[in-house]
Amino acid sequence: MLFILFGSTVEMGKKSRLFFEEHGFELIQKFNYIPGDPVVQARFDRRKQSSREEVENCDFVYENNGMLIGFNKEQIIDSVRGRKNCLLTLSSDTIEFIRQIKAAYGGYVTIVGVYIDQLQLKKMFEAIPDLTREELEARLKTGEMVKKIMLEERKLFDEIVIYGGEDSLFDFQGLYSQYEWMIEKASRKEKELNDKTYVEMPYSGKEDYIFVSYAHQDSDVVFPVLAQLQQAGCRVWYDEGIKGGENWRKILATKIQSEACVDFFLFSSRNSTKSKHVQAEVNAALNCEKKITTIRLDDSRFELDLEMYLQIYQILYSSDSAFASKILQAVTPSARVREKRNV
Repeated sequence: MLFILFGSTVEMGKKSRLFFEEHGFELIQKFNYIPGDPVVQARFDRRKQSSREEVENCDFVYENNGMLIGFNKEQIIDSVRGRKNCLLTLSSDTIEFIRQIKAAYGGYVTIVGVYIDQLQLKKMFEAIPDLTREELEARLKTGEMVKKIMLEERKLFDEIVIYGGEDSLFDFQGLYSQYEWMIEKASRKEKELNDKTYVEMPYSGKEDYIFVSYAHQDSDVVFPVLAQLQQAGCRVWYDEGIKGGENWRKILATKIQSEACVDFFLFSSRNSTKSKHVQAEVNAALNCEKKITTIRLDDSRFELDLEMYLQIYQILYSSDSAFASKILQAVTPSARVREKRNV
């Protein structure tokens, strides 16, 4: 499972990370570039500092209080696939990433908003050695932004926890009690999801495979179909739902261009017809003259020029009573285990 703490900071953030580590969670590794201010640099463990180039080469990069911070997707994928439990702490500049990962993995991700009232926040920041007035104001402004986001994006957050300081009922022990309850709840939810359907990792070998193009908002509908294909011995490659930068786009292009990509399965829906990523993948498949099978999830359609090309190929409907057998019949034999491509 993956927990994302949104808005934890300074001592409260440190103690939260320690709590989760003690409960078997692995921290998502972050790479921090801190511009030349030695006072600011001294606040961070030297081992946590990286060059600007190292940070910019990460899958995800954001700015926070003058620092450039990056992290990679490998641990995130491991956590939502059940191989480990991970914790990621984020702030106000990362809300778009949070939306993206929640849309991709739903119940496997628990988004936790951390509420700290402004007086307590100021008290915590003022305890930081050598903090300038400008830095204090910037941090307080970020704290206000965090609260505003939690109000405006309330539906995005699975839980809200409260920390009110050590002289309040919501002290660290109170915070830990909130965390314990959430971990127990998330564990039950993860088990329920796994019992319903489990999709194996994307195929990574050199044999023929199916490339799957879909909108990540449709994963609840698409993944059971992928599970069916995998159970029938099909090799399936699909984007796991969180976009990186330019490197990730190159990976997608390579997967489509490869001679081993013998099928391109397009899940057409209201979400995918509006997705620039899906449209780019379809155009790449057309340019590479791939065999495209369109699976209609609803009545939505792509733009007319794209639909004209899709009509040339096979179109299936998920509402069809014979859909389960028809989609297997649409698979090129060499994309199934124990079948070989004719050369």
